[in-house]
Amino acid sequence: MLAGMVACQPVKVELPFETIAYSWFGDGENDYPGEDPKLMVVAKADEVTAVEGLISFDAYNQLQKIDYKKYFSIVIFHGWRPTGGYGLEVQQIIREQDLITINVRFQEPGVVAPAVETSPYLVVIVEKVGDFGKEFQFVLNEDRVSTAKHFIPQK
Repeated sequence: MLAGMVACQPVKVELPFETIAYSWFGDGENDYPGEDPKLMVVAKADEVTAVEGLISFDAYNQLQKIDYKKYFSIVIFHGWRPTGGYGLEVQQIIREQDLITINVRFQEPGVVAPAVETSPYLVVIVEKVGDFGKEFQFVLNEDRVSTAKHFIPQK
């Protein structure tokens, strides 16, 4: 009986990803204006414009070059911070049915931090492993720091 119950458990799949852009300062012109962390999903080339003006020109150009048949991208913003020394790092991306959880470590400044406002962000590309072609719920960390629903096209 226990074997049958285990077989019904949702399967968790770790999705391969690569960080393609990272900024811990922002550039003063292309910055996410919010104070809270936020995630944005880009699943097709024509969706890249949604992050225009929020990330650097170089990061924007990299997003335009992605093969969206094989990958989708996630942009994660830490939000405005009063000093330097803040950062973020994606540690793992897990897919469980229609839920994709992005596990991020938010870094705090040390004892000495530059006295400059910052807006850290990073951009990852994620390989489409398994079936897609449907809407997914994306959550930033298990405590749902930020959430988004987004349709990811099939390979």
